[in-house]
Amino acid sequence: MRFLFAALLMGCLGTAQPLFAQGYANEWSVRYSLQRAHASSSNDVFTMQGSGMDFAQSIARLHPHLRLALVLDASGETASEIRNAGFGLSTFSLSAGPRISYRPGSSTLFVQGLVGWAHGFNSRFPLANNQMESSADSLQAVAGGGLEFPLHGRLLLRLPQIEYLYTGLPNNASNRQNSLRVSAGLAIRFHPRH
Repeated sequence: MRFLFAALLMGCLGTAQPLFAQGYANEWSVRYSLQRAHASSSNDVFTMQGSGMDFAQSIARLHPHLRLALVLDASGETASEIRNAGFGLSTFSLSAGPRISYRPGSSTLFVQGLVGWAHGFNSRFPLANNQMESSADSLQAVAGGGLEFPLHGRLLLRLPQIEYLYTGLPNNASNRQNSLRVSAGLAIRFHPRH
């Protein structure tokens, strides 16, 4: 799983590198996030807090106001205690995928779909032989979008960013997690030099 994600990441970076020379814009962002997650029972909902950062490299203009970008995202969330479980959970994830942005004026609306790797740790993950591990890995899928508003110069306010997250960490039940993440943060956009 890690090897596959590393290959995907290298492929995205290899594709993005020549685009800098072609005059496409890129963007860096940082964010604070709240995530509503489910434990093994769908009634056991708990909140995780964290932060993340992403890099978006524009690769094509689909329409005068519509752009396609490649996104690389890293994020981490933690909860000191999972409800009714007696232990906590921390996660770190890396994901990549396409973003479509609509920018009719100074503000931007975007949607994106990312896939990658999630690592859960500082918790308890069941194994097939009734043993427990403190960490586990899983595929992750992320779908969502957000709004960006100009603040000053190249600086943008991203508020809100709302995403659905799917992971498959072991949990003694379905081994699936469906979560909702809401984020806010700042982005800086770099336009090409002409």
